[in-house]
Amino acid sequence: MTSHDPLTNFLTSFEQQLEGAFSCVSNPQEFSKKTAEIEAFMQTQFPVIMDQVKSGAISVDAPTRERLADKLKQLEKLQIFAQSRLNWVNTLNNEIADWVEQQTVTGKE
Repeated sequence: MTSHDPLTNFLTSFEQQLEGAFSCVSNPQEFSKKTAEIEAFMQTQFPVIMDQVKSGAISVDAPTRERLADKLKQLEKLQIFAQSRLNWVNTLNNEIADWVEQQTVTGKE
């Protein structure tokens, strides 16, 4: 077992989690579940990996840094998808609220 194994395993798991989230962007319930799983994974696993890197137990070579940078870019893209969906929901909510208010004021149903 090499010193890269914990980091490789982390990155592989992170990639799988990201792929799972990207695969269900159009399904709000599933997307929410997957992003919550990513959040929990990162909160528990990333500090462990960082501690090992800081202590010297794990060394990070250039290809691994590039792989991690790529995953962070994917995470940013996922955040953009999530924000876009939230903006769409907020806009729809505002439009419906405006329509309901207009119907109430005019007395139409």
